[in-house]
Amino acid sequence: WQRSGGDFVYTHVWVDERVDAPTPPEARGFVSGERFPWVMQRMQEGTTVAFTSPDEVPSERDRESLRLSGTKSSAIVPLLSGGRLVGILTFGMVSREQTWPSYTLERLPLVAAVLANSLARKEASDALASALTEVQRLRDQLAAENVQLRREVSGMKWPRVLTTESGAARQVMAQIEQVA
Repeated sequence: WQRSGGDFVYTHVWVDERVDAPTPPEARGFVSGERFPWVMQRMQEGTTVAFTSPDEVPSERDRESLRLSGTKSSAIVPLLSGGRLVGILTFGMVSREQTWPSYTLERLPLVAAVLANSLARKEASDALASALTEVQRLRDQLAAENVQLRREVSGMKWPRVLTTESGAARQVMAQIEQVA
């Protein structure tokens, strides 16, 4: 799952071809805290959730949503970057219940960290590309405005009396001539 506004949307789903699994309803849309309040709270806290059966989940709303999606067992890991939840990595069983070994649950946060860092790098790269595009747009705008201002300044007729009266005025006029 990857963040999309305040909700999360499935970005990748894989099901073993030997398993006759229904497409989870969430795969067609967004997953929110309304459907999985307990799981989403744990994700926000940075806590991995694993259960062998939906009956182990304390929230009735979560249990109902898990049953509707056909999930029998799941290990759900938050993808955190800089303390911010950027996605959710889920391993779910739809054909049978699965007990998640402790050594597997201990390694999943490492996998999640690698994925979260990858997502953060992509996000930073996208932000940099956007900033560079904006800098180029502003540079082009500045160049166009500079050309227009040069035309306007070169067309101005400066009163000679002003330039001959003061040394400071002559210095300012010289600087204006250099820019124009």
